[in-house]
Amino acid sequence: MSCDRGFTLIELLVVVVIISLTVTLATLNLQRDVDSIAGLEAQRISALMTHAREEAIITARPMAMEFDEGAHAYRFMRLEDGWQAVEGDNALRRRTLAEPVTFRFERLDVPADREGMLVVFGTTGEVSPFRLDVHGEDRVYRLSVDETDQIVLTENDRETA
Repeated sequence: MSCDRGFTLIELLVVVVIISLTVTLATLNLQRDVDSIAGLEAQRISALMTHAREEAIITARPMAMEFDEGAHAYRFMRLEDGWQAVEGDNALRRRTLAEPVTFRFERLDVPADREGMLVVFGTTGEVSPFRLDVHGEDRVYRLSVDETDQIVLTENDRETA
């Protein structure tokens, strides 16, 4: 009687197939999660922009949102002897996007200098024209302002954005 040790070729192939399927499913779930995170981040930015716009109207002091593409971050500012970062307000604190979510910001009415990286919320509700694309894995969420100065959020495939 011989005592065979080890696994058969069929058993090894079954294990390899199971591992391959698990890795494939994990990768697909991760892709969907990146798109979900990007979508949630775009919704958060939209809500925060609306909040800043309303605060500018209520306080009769202009507000702005500054974008730092290199750091994947944004912050809110008030006009007080020039633009000053908002301090002590948890809702309007500086935020950084979760990796691998990124964004691309473009101000549509001025060059891309420091002023060109700001969305300005005026005291009568006006919003400077801009385009902000929040990139997930396969989806792009675009924020912009319409002709009535309302923040608009749209969702596109990455190829069509």
